[in-house]
Parts: sequence; structure tokens; C-alpha cells
Amino acid sequence: MYKTKQKRAESEQVLSKLCFYMHDDLTTLVLSFLWNLTACELRQDLKFYIQWHKVVPPIFLAGSLLREDFWYEVANPLCEHNPYTPRKILSMRPNDIWGFNLVALGSMICRSRVRETRTYKRCAMRWINDCVCSNDLHYYRELHEKLLSRLKISHFQSRAPLPFLQAVFSQLEIYTPASVDAEFLPSPLPKSQTQLS
Repeated sequence: MYKTKQKRAESEQVLSKLCFYMHDDLTTLVLSFLWNLTACELRQDLKFYIQWHKVVPPIFLAGSLLREDFWYEVANPLCEHNPYTPRKILSMRPNDIWGFNLVALGSMICRSRVRETRTYKRCAMRWINDCVCSNDLHYYRELHEKLLSRLKISHFQSRAPLPFLQAVFSQLEIYTPASVDAEFLPSPLPKSQTQLS
């Protein structure tokens, strides 16, 4: 967990500088010993995981996912600092990815106090349900924009556990759905690489 936004930004810069310096064929050969994975699949998996790392706080994700080839659970690679596991051998259904904390957070919202955010509790629960019933980041970004970015501790019931709310809000400060899509669009190749020799 990062203590400040600056430390998180520094580690993201280091991570973004990591590239595939080996040729794709060599990378595929090395990966075939371990996972029978191509370099392209590895690149797509890493981009997918990095997007989730930047956007979704780990408190909302499940701690482990089922590895379907051996039927045991491994650490969820969508959470930061967990080891890499290829997506094609993981059970990545929405009910496997999301933990129960997001739904619990929604159930702790006070019906009358949430009106300060210009929404209803039922709408908030619908957005949360849309989010946890999908493994697409679009629904989480929508939830964050419409609800999570506007919530404060005062919008919750008095019996809601304060340490849980403080942990959620501290992670929400660090993990914001910035427009990370532009980072992952393929860059155009230089003319020297587009022409066949």
C-alpha cells in the first residue's frame, strides 16, 4: 500500500518503463515452459492488470481467484503486489473478482444523508450491483463518478464501523479512475517498421 500519491506515481513510472526488450519469439519460447503463453497474451494480461491496479482499490476486490487448471486458489493478480498469473487459466467471473466490501459499503449508506450527494440509496445500490455483476472497468468508473467521489463519512449510518470507512476512503484517495485508456492504446509504428523488407 502506498502512503502518498507521490510514492504511487513514482512506482507507476518505474512500472510503465518496463518493456519487452526481448524479441517476441524468444519471450514466447521462455513462457511456453511455464504457462504455454505467447508474448502478445502476456502483454495484454499485463496491460489489463495495470489498468485494474490504477483504478480499483484492493479493498473492493477478492483476495484470491481460482486457478482452473489445478483447481486451487491463487492470489488475485488484480490486486497490486500480487504475483502474475495468466488470465486464461483463472476463473475471472464477476462474482470471483469482486469482494463483498463494495456491497457492504453500499448497505451502510444512510438513506436520508445520502440525499446531500443528490442521489438516492436505491440508485447507489443499483450502480454498485451493476459494478459487481460485471468485470468491465466502465461500470466501476461510472460508480466512482456518480457516487464514490461524492461520498463522505457523514453520509453513512452511525453504526457503520469507522475503521472500515476510514480504510475505504484512504484507498479511494489513492485509486482514482483517471483516463488510463489513452496510455494503453497502441502507439503508431515508425515508417521504418511498417514497411516490409
